[in-house]
Amino acid sequence: MGPLVRDALASVERAIGSPVFRPETSVRQFCIAATDYITAVVVPNFLRILTEQAPGIDVTILPATRIDLTAQIDIGRIDIALGSFRDIPHRLRARLLFNERDVVLLAPDHPLAGYPITVQQLAGLPLFVVSAGGIEDGQVSERGLTRRMEMFDRSTLEAEFAKIGTTPNLKVVQPHFLALPALLAGTSAAAIAPARLADVFRRSGAVGFAELPWTAPPTAVQIVWHSRLDHDPANLWLRSQLERASSLR
Repeated sequence: MGPLVRDALASVERAIGSPVFRPETSVRQFCIAATDYITAVVVPNFLRILTEQAPGIDVTILPATRIDLTAQIDIGRIDIALGSFRDIPHRLRARLLFNERDVVLLAPDHPLAGYPITVQQLAGLPLFVVSAGGIEDGQVSERGLTRRMEMFDRSTLEAEFAKIGTTPNLKVVQPHFLALPALLAGTSAAAIAPARLADVFRRSGAVGFAELPWTAPPTAVQIVWHSRLDHDPANLWLRSQLERASSLR
């Protein structure tokens, strides 16, 4: 009944006019679904915007890996979801937030850190990767929405290794991006991770860095919301500020 009631209320709002949203005086709470990676690269800038423009607004971050994500958007518990999606159902909307690329992370004292790395060298290292849902093909679909659960390009990785007659040694597959610096410390391993997250780690000296020895297609990170909120002033403001936050580096 939840979606039907909320859609009916949205129709009434459209008929009588949406309430005015004033971020500078609002005391509402927004709920955003995001991975720890996107939280680390987008939310700090967003919080600075809140401090300046909307000090009374609170934010709850829920894990974007939850299996009932689409249902939570449908019933209105989640205002915005951030991630990599495809097969967007008609009742939802999606817009590009930014394009992401893969890089190689290493321990700060790794002998290959800061140098060009070859496919042969990378193939000789144990690899740590993030698969947020533990799904074999890196995708999960529910209620018409497909989410990417792996923020690394497994298919290109496997194809490049196949060219030299080997397969990736995925030594550790785990769901937490922010665990990578601790896992890499003191090891000879490498991790495949998003470039924006690598920048966050590098600024604190937590990791070494190398470019991938191939060019992979970028990953689109998107913002998703329910169509009934297309013209909702609060959700419009939230979307615009998340887009602004993602453009700040």
